[in-house]
Amino acid sequence: MSAPIQGYLCCNVSLNKGWISSSNIRGGPVLPFGEPVQINFLKRTYYAYGDVRGAEYGFSEDSAKTREDTLAWLRSIIVPEDPRKVFASWPADVRAAVSAGKVIVGMTREQVVTSIGYPSRSDTPDIAASTWKYWTTMDDAPVELRFGADGTLEKVSGPDGALRSVESSL
Repeated sequence: MSAPIQGYLCCNVSLNKGWISSSNIRGGPVLPFGEPVQINFLKRTYYAYGDVRGAEYGFSEDSAKTREDTLAWLRSIIVPEDPRKVFASWPADVRAAVSAGKVIVGMTREQVVTSIGYPSRSDTPDIAASTWKYWTTMDDAPVELRFGADGTLEKVSGPDGALRSVESSL
């Protein structure tokens, strides 16, 4: 890594004891989208360290096979433009769900990512797929998000406890 990666968090990201992980297990504390980020150091294949909101965090790309995999993941969650600009144009119900870190039927893929982050590449290797899987701290089964042909969220399914951690009741 020749220069620091700088930008903004693309999405609400799960935080586990000071680490942000590509496995993106839902539940627990979250760093909100739009926060300024700077990655200063890349260690080995899949560890990075950087600053978010004046605090140091670790970043881990759990399925990385190369440093390039980790850099690509970092560049997907750290975007050059503040996502709060686009967020302001979304309908009120979508903004409320995203602010709560939840999803609602009818959201676009971009809105889902902003709200709950990218699914783990281990479970959803292709984000163009019609179904995304997210694990939660609540149950030992994933929540599945199914998108329609138009790219909007059609259905959320999974165990009740896990659903409550991702699906909005708005």
